[in-house]
Amino acid sequence: MNAKLNLALSIAAGLVGGMLLQFAAPNLVHAQAPSSVVVGGAQTLQLPVFVVNESGAVVASLTMDSDGQPNFKLFDAKPPARSKDGTINVPSEIWSARR
Repeated sequence: MNAKLNLALSIAAGLVGGMLLQFAAPNLVHAQAPSSVVVGGAQTLQLPVFVVNESGAVVASLTMDSDGQPNFKLFDAKPPARSKDGTINVPSEIWSARR
């Protein structure tokens, strides 16, 4: 008799705990909203393409070399510094891929 009572109480506790979890559970984590700029298959890009971060620094570029080969470069994310004569220094390249 004791074993049957323990089994019944265990099942009841599990059901009550599952129902209470619906009300007491923290918010679930969801993925971020999609990017506001999406390039689909029907759209074309004018090269060169520069990707900038929130502070305005160029972090990536997609260009065509003089021989027609695509070239993708990643740059250091530091904002570009201005030299004494007012020109903007080019960020340092950290990675490049060429076909």
